[in-house]
Amino acid sequence: MGEDKELIDGLAAVPDRVAELIAGFDEETLRRRPAEGEWSMKEVCGHLVEDARTWQERITLITTQTDPYLKRYDPVAGVTEGGYQEAPIEETMDEFRSIRRQTVETLRGLSADGWERTGPHWSEGPVTIAEACSIALEHAGSHLEQIRDLREKAAR
Repeated sequence: MGEDKELIDGLAAVPDRVAELIAGFDEETLRRRPAEGEWSMKEVCGHLVEDARTWQERITLITTQTDPYLKRYDPVAGVTEGGYQEAPIEETMDEFRSIRRQTVETLRGLSADGWERTGPHWSEGPVTIAEACSIALEHAGSHLEQIRDLREKAAR
């Protein structure tokens, strides 16, 4: 359970880590895109919501079905269609926290065998729930770095 606990704790911490990074910035600054075609901090947060939702759906499928199809999603469309650039950041963060809480509750309820259930990921091949959590956590980490970079640009 040690590795599983680390994965759960890591995933659970991401919304708070994001909130710490964006704290103190007004909506206008959070909405600022560093360059044409690049995401603002608000859009990165929106992408994290969409990614969390997608992984929650995938984890649910893996825990409830045998070899479920884990669909691919379009991150740019998700951010645009979600309206995160214009949505108040608190709504986005509340949604992120809510989805992530649901994922953490699901993961905490898994047996050891549950962690080994698999689903075919479109680019990774068959993944266990533990591997799916590792992928999601690594992905979130890259976006935490992106937000750090955007903070630095906004502070200049």
